[in-house]
Amino acid sequence: QDEKNPVILMGDFNCGVDELEPLLEYLSDTGQSNGAQPTFPAANPAHRIDYVLISPQLSCTGLQVLNSDASDHLPVIADIEPVFKPKS
Repeated sequence: QDEKNPVILMGDFNCGVDELEPLLEYLSDTGQSNGAQPTFPAANPAHRIDYVLISPQLSCTGLQVLNSDASDHLPVIADIEPVFKPKS
């Protein structure tokens, strides 16, 4: 809440988005604004349990879930850039 630096929190949360509510008070779910896709199980994805969350100093310009057999989860790639505020 008091962090001044940009924050990226990502990974396998093993939960639905509803269980992220405490984190979503401070961070944005990149999937909500960029087309959330299921990530688990990789062979037949039916659940979204892998997330990329970002602080307000950052913006997600793209989000992809890739097909892969490297894990039981599909990889998530987020394009993230800083939000520049005009100097007053």
